[in-house]
Order: sequence, then C-alpha cells, then structure tokens
Amino acid sequence: MASYWAADSKLHSTPGSLASFIAELTGQGPDAQGDSVNCSLAAFFICNATLHLTGESWRRCKEWAPSLTANKSPLHAAIDVVRLARIFYAARLATRNSTHCKPWPVVDLRKLDPLSRKKSGVLFALDNPAVAEIARQLPQKCERLDGLFESVTQKWFARTGAQKPRLGSKPICTVDIDAMTPTHWQLLGRLVPKCLH
Repeated sequence: MASYWAADSKLHSTPGSLASFIAELTGQGPDAQGDSVNCSLAAFFICNATLHLTGESWRRCKEWAPSLTANKSPLHAAIDVVRLARIFYAARLATRNSTHCKPWPVVDLRKLDPLSRKKSGVLFALDNPAVAEIARQLPQKCERLDGLFESVTQKWFARTGAQKPRLGSKPICTVDIDAMTPTHWQLLGRLVPKCLH
C-alpha cells in the first residue's frame, strides 16, 4: 500500500497523506477491467496500479513499460514535504491578499506524456533535490507495516506458490508533524510560491 501511495503521489503536485490514501482505498475490489493479466510486473504497476489505464492507452503503456530500466521512488517523507508545503502555502494565502501571491501550480503527470515528465517551476517529490534535502532535515517517524496485511500476504503466497522474501519490508518513514518546530516550517516556506509584501 505504501509503495502504491508513493507511486501515485509522485504524479501529483498536491499529494495526499498515506493515511488518507489507505482510507480511500479500503474496500476497493480488483480491477474491473481485468487488465492485470498477461503483462509484465513493470506494466502492471505502471499501467494498471498507478495510471489505471484501459483500452488502447493501456495497450500502448503495456508495450512501453518493460523498456524502463529504473523507477526510483522518492523518500516517503519527501512526499509529505510537498503535501505540507501545500498546507503552508494555503495558510500564507489566508493571512495575505492572495492576489499578490503566485498560484500553486497544480499538475497531474498522468495527463502528460510519460516520457517527458519534467515540469519546471512545479513542486514534486520526484527528482527534486530541494524536496529530498528538506525531508532529511524534518523529524520523522518510522513504522513497519508488515503486520497490517499478514493474513492476506500469507494467503497470497500460499495461493501463488511464490517464494517469500527472506527479509521483512523496510520501515516507512514519514514526517512527524507533531515534532515539527517553527524552524521546520520555515524550511518548508522556502519551497512555496512567493508572495509580495
């Protein structure tokens, strides 16, 4: 679930929290289009699980996806940095005349050509060193989520006969908002669109 959230969040300049993402997905059934069959693992995660494509766009994506050599996800905390920077920006607008502030650029990369994802001037967790650097400076809390899906995971391995991993998953580290100080919020303020005084 955390990987799915991270992949989806990379495509938005206004990502939601991991908790809200899990809450939104709770209770959803399998893909009604049946597009998860007969495709590579890369195609499944990119075309089905992340982009939710169907029809001709899914077929084109299915052919394109295996050609990718790497898909490095940002730190989970970097996604929080973008989300919290958006909250910081909204608070700034509430205290100033918003006509003197640059607008927050809202972009959904799923609607752009997947081969040209760079969009200058837009705050994304993906490929943004400033976001990653601030994420490292903010307080974080880390959790292992293995136990949350233990019974479902065991059933899946039993049903598929797949080999279980030798090691458990890595901890998921997100920004600990309760431990943030004014200095941390000032770091986030460096990322948001500027306002005239």
